[in-house]
Amino acid sequence: SAVASFTRRLGKEFTAAIADIYSIERDFSQAKLFSPPVTTYTPEEHFQDSIPFDYPVTLLAHFQPAFENLLQSLSDYLRQRQRESQHIQWQLTDIYRRVEMIDIYSDIPQSSWQLLYDLTLIHFDNSAIPFEVDCLTLICRDHQPCQANNQTLDFTGTGRQIGSNRELAVTMAKLKTRLGDSAVHKVSYRDSLLPERRQVAIAVAQQAE
Repeated sequence: SAVASFTRRLGKEFTAAIADIYSIERDFSQAKLFSPPVTTYTPEEHFQDSIPFDYPVTLLAHFQPAFENLLQSLSDYLRQRQRESQHIQWQLTDIYRRVEMIDIYSDIPQSSWQLLYDLTLIHFDNSAIPFEVDCLTLICRDHQPCQANNQTLDFTGTGRQIGSNRELAVTMAKLKTRLGDSAVHKVSYRDSLLPERRQVAIAVAQQAE
């Protein structure tokens, strides 16, 4: 045992002193001198930031600077941690402490703010603001490590590949807003003996088989 090893190397007197300090039985039969540290609970890290308004806000145009400011803060947060997200939440609060939660989803994981901003405007442009808003909060609990995306190299410096992905995501968000989430999908293959069951609808961002 570890205590016996102390006895052989340093003698009984020194080992007895160690035993007294750490309340180890004097027969030196204890297998370990020190107990392993207790595992402590570490809460999951998430982003949350708020902007209080100077007056109650009901117009979308008054929200836009706050949307941009908070999303840029989220983008800095994600990039510093090399993470990305497909889901954010906007929390609207009024002076009476009423709360409205609005979920925004992206088919493409994001660490930059521009696409999430566009998707936010699309949602708010098609949904009524429920009350006069006193405080706007952005929450991002769902994020994951950045994945290496296989994209076409852009030697022209025009950013067309990134731009096309963003335009596609915006177009899909507009269609989902008007037609519903189930209206926008793509077809994939499923292993089945029945021909009519070999095709399955999957999310646009999901990789087809």
